[in-house]
Amino acid sequence: MNKTLNEYIERVRSKDPTPGGGSVSALGGALASSLTIMVSALSKTKKIYKENLDDDTKKIYDDDLEKLIKISDRLIELVELDCEAYNIVAEAFKIPKDDDKRDEKIQAGLKYAADIPFETCKCILDSMRILNFYITKTIKGAITDLGTACAFLHSSYYGAELNVKINLESIADEDYIKSKLDELKLMEKEMHDYEVNIFNVVKETMKY
Repeated sequence: MNKTLNEYIERVRSKDPTPGGGSVSALGGALASSLTIMVSALSKTKKIYKENLDDDTKKIYDDDLEKLIKISDRLIELVELDCEAYNIVAEAFKIPKDDDKRDEKIQAGLKYAADIPFETCKCILDSMRILNFYITKTIKGAITDLGTACAFLHSSYYGAELNVKINLESIADEDYIKSKLDELKLMEKEMHDYEVNIFNVVKETMKY
């Protein structure tokens, strides 16, 4: 995404259909992942990392931090890819109805338009897994930042999931639909379990 935040917000505010919910969900996931990176990187300079973690845990911690940076970078790419996916579908619908390839191109476009927010869901779940690992291994003073990251990941995941499902409604391939819905069901359960654990830790850590 090569836009400033203000430019992106102006695009969202416009009457144009893109950036839409899928793009905004990817941005939310990228921000949440970046917030977790900040807290975890800061915590590496503190006693909780230097003295409280054994070497094996530190190795997982460091590897996860690198993974999280890659996840955040990919989510930033998905911000624009979601817009491109919408445009591909829109262009396919403009193909003359007497074109033998029209339906095929529409269906291919719709699958791509579902695949992009589906990847956003997967990236966000990966980010949530890492956040769940970090939640008890980062400084207490930044616990609200991790709680905020969790809340953003929650809303961004479900926003992306909605964008997967709306495209599935127009796809004819029943096997494809079933595969995506089955995976989303499992991912949603995992997301929920992580959210419950993370917010419980946040609440237990805070006074109020």
